[in-house]
Amino acid sequence: MKRRTKIRNLISLVILFSLICVINVKADAGPPMFPKLEFEVTNKDGAKCYDYDLEKVDKTFKYGEVVLTRAEDEYSDKYKNYYNIEYESAKDTYDSCYIKKADIVVKQENFKIDDDEKDLNKEGYQIWTLEDVKVYSGPSKKLYKELGSIPKDTKIVPQYNLTEYWYYIEYEDIKGFVSSEANAIVNNREIKDSKYMTIQETELHSMGTIYVFDDSEKDKIARNAQDKVVAKIPANTVLENAWATDYERYLYLSYNDTYGFIESYAVAYNCTGGRVKTLGSLPVYDNLGEGRKKIGTVDVDSNYKVEYHYANYATDGYYVPELKGWLYNNYNNYDPDKKDQTDVIKPRNFVIYITPDGDIDDPRDYDDALFDTIEIKGHDFKYVYGTTTYTIELNEGETKLEFVVTPNNDSIKVFEANNFNLKNNSVVTLTIVDANGPHVFTFNIKANEPEVPKEKTDPIFNGKGGKGLTDKELIILCVAGGVFLALTAVVTIILVNKRKKATRASEVVEEPVKEDASEVKKEDKKKEDLEDE
Repeated sequence: MKRRTKIRNLISLVILFSLICVINVKADAGPPMFPKLEFEVTNKDGAKCYDYDLEKVDKTFKYGEVVLTRAEDEYSDKYKNYYNIEYESAKDTYDSCYIKKADIVVKQENFKIDDDEKDLNKEGYQIWTLEDVKVYSGPSKKLYKELGSIPKDTKIVPQYNLTEYWYYIEYEDIKGFVSSEANAIVNNREIKDSKYMTIQETELHSMGTIYVFDDSEKDKIARNAQDKVVAKIPANTVLENAWATDYERYLYLSYNDTYGFIESYAVAYNCTGGRVKTLGSLPVYDNLGEGRKKIGTVDVDSNYKVEYHYANYATDGYYVPELKGWLYNNYNNYDPDKKDQTDVIKPRNFVIYITPDGDIDDPRDYDDALFDTIEIKGHDFKYVYGTTTYTIELNEGETKLEFVVTPNNDSIKVFEANNFNLKNNSVVTLTIVDANGPHVFTFNIKANEPEVPKEKTDPIFNGKGGKGLTDKELIILCVAGGVFLALTAVVTIILVNKRKKATRASEVVEEPVKEDASEVKKEDKKKEDLEDE
């Protein structure tokens, strides 16, 4: 129900914005807008058509030229001497501009409309005049002539209605159009035989806010000065036979035989025959106003018949006759009217509504709904709405978290960051994107890593006030000492060998050469033989 109400509100805002902006925007969507009025240029110098600021001339129409006008624009004094018209600038393309009323004349006195453009009154709804209402030959007080009037407190069935809040009526010998502006007319077009319930104490006013387009500002001030509070209606009061205004802000009804206007957002709509099933443990309140009081609590999966439903902006509630109170949900995360914020119900922890026709309205089924929950496979993890940071202890051998987001459909996107090779002090980020924006969650990782045994200290090196050397430090010291001794030994051996070689070389050079004795004897014998000869 909340989503449907939001859609209706959004559509109304879009339509209003479009009506305001169309005067300065080119349209490519068919024929001129309602009403279709012909005018002829009467200024012999031609008629200039100005832009929104009434400064630049967008187009000049020649004397005697006939053009279709969209409608008069009386929303401010700035344009009171101009008509806002639309003209065909190209095939099926229409531009908008402002033209002085003094330069043209309306050619037709009677309004013409195609049957397919009429919103026929097939249901036989009534309109009710709250004051004397004038009747015109067409849907404009300025462009069409006055035909007569319908007296105050007249209820009549119109033949059809138009946009811009005009009704076509036939009253006695008068046939023409009446305007519902300024709340001069109320109707039961869509709320025939409807019942309402006040959600809080509500003021009944003699008149609603006055919307004045054609009347003077002085008349508007005078009308507002007449507004006064004629009664106060208690909370949870059933109201019947209400009438609506075309501006949807007010209802017109009676309380204790006194008629007046109340704000439409101060009442809940009848839904007798409907039921709700709670999705969580919910508080029960005496009303839905700012001063509401908690009168009880209901359990999860409870079923109740309901009679009235209220939905407006962030507030949603059902009246349960059995509880004589309201199941209330604030779709905001924070309720400024509540001192105890733990008593504020969070989104998606509300109810499933079953209509009188059996249709199910489950907020979890909407594509644009917030996700319901987050799960992590293999972990007893509890998701708490509003909490965005969690601590997760890894299972043995686990290096990644497996997330499950519900609901899981194409309208919800899930993104994970740093979810791999997890270890102690890792940080995983989970981002869930839906129609309501991104929702970022942080998971701080803890892991059961094996304990590193404390290293012992050696008492030999533990002097006064010293911490001593650890086993690791002793091992490093011993290895370094061994390497040093080995290197010293190698260097020593190399040096000794070099010295021995040098000594031997010097001895070989200084020792005299000794001749072989046998050779000497042989030589001597040869000499002796020669001498004998």
